Amino acid sequence: MARPDPQNDVWDQRLHPHLRLLLPSSTPPIHLEARLYLPKPFPPSIKPHINRLGEYSTVPKKLEDLDYDVRDGLKDMGVERVIVASHPWGRLGGSMLDPVITQHLIEAVYHPYHSHTTNPSTIEGANPDADILLKSPPRTPQLKNSPTLGSSPKMPNSPKMPSSPRLRNSISEASQPTPSSRLRNSISEQGGSSTNNGQRTRNSISINDASNRARNSISEVPIPSELCGKTAVITYNVRGVGLSGGSQPWLGIGNDPEDLAEIEKIGVGLLGDSVKEVFRFGYSWGSLLTILAPFPNNHLIPLTKTLLVSPPLTVFKGISLLSSKKFPVALKDHKQHLPNDKPVWLVYGDKDEFTGSSSYINFAQEINNGKEANIVKSIEIDDADHLWRRDEGQKLREIIRDWLDS
Repeated sequence: MARPDPQNDVWDQRLHPHLRLLLPSSTPPIHLEARLYLPKPFPPSIKPHINRLGEYSTVPKKLEDLDYDVRDGLKDMGVERVIVASHPWGRLGGSMLDPVITQHLIEAVYHPYHSHTTNPSTIEGANPDADILLKSPPRTPQLKNSPTLGSSPKMPNSPKMPSSPRLRNSISEASQPTPSSRLRNSISEQGGSSTNNGQRTRNSISINDASNRARNSISEVPIPSELCGKTAVITYNVRGVGLSGGSQPWLGIGNDPEDLAEIEKIGVGLLGDSVKEVFRFGYSWGSLLTILAPFPNNHLIPLTKTLLVSPPLTVFKGISLLSSKKFPVALKDHKQHLPNDKPVWLVYGDKDEFTGSSSYINFAQEINNGKEANIVKSIEIDDADHLWRRDEGQKLREIIRDWLDS
């Protein structure tokens, strides 16, 4: 559950802008180190306190040391949803800086690419996102600088991801046409063909008209900036990890579930009355805390979505021996607090080192009572292991985007 791979070390990398905090645990005076990732733009009162580093040279601020300007600035941001993320087991080196959280979750929330599709095969191209199309100023193209009619606009350094048939079948039976393909269709309808001697196209192409058609055709598609602009993510180190006080038990879960609920409550409180819903994200051992944590007391801010990534089901049997609730029972209780049409998402790789794919399949079937219940939505990713490296990490980001949009 730890991540010994040096290629994924994030200690010296720049992270998405966030506040580095030291927050009270469920049993004061123990404090827990936390990072509150925020959407842009930042109010002037918050900018001086923003952190972008993954290392420990910066000093976290205690909750009681946050001045009123910072607190007011957070409340004025208009954040509507808060995602609480829980990391792998601290005893094996897990922390809130795990790449599944800092790279895959955070990137999916704040830097989504092709978030308008659920079909990974469409990511292989270089088609620009909808917001890029809308923000590009209209101009009359010259043949020298323009792509051949019928070809797609190119965008440098677009991330590529191999197609996964199983992933496509698990998420979407059919993909929607991308905005760039709609734009190409809009242009081709105008007619026109290029000449070999470098002259302009025979028939005039109205870029304004094509842009308007593209705008109308994608008006029903959420633009990434709209999806991520009202979301905050709060992560934290469990007791005994990083600058968090206390220690981790070797057997059992101690106060960790209650700590998650406390961090969740503090994060929602800092962001104010604009918050409408809470999501929970648990990776590896953190999945257990996500399910066992008490639910929000404020019924006006409900828990609406939960995503579990690679929960080590076989390990949970030993860890939860001293817990008042076993994981399957807690999972069913957890689902009762979610909306009826929102199952708990469970994502895993068929090469997971801790839990075989057959165990995940059997677990989902038992929880769902065959197919009668809608408790768990399980998604298996080809060739993915427990650490979600390389291309499989990009697939995970797409799954997270789909979960956020579900």
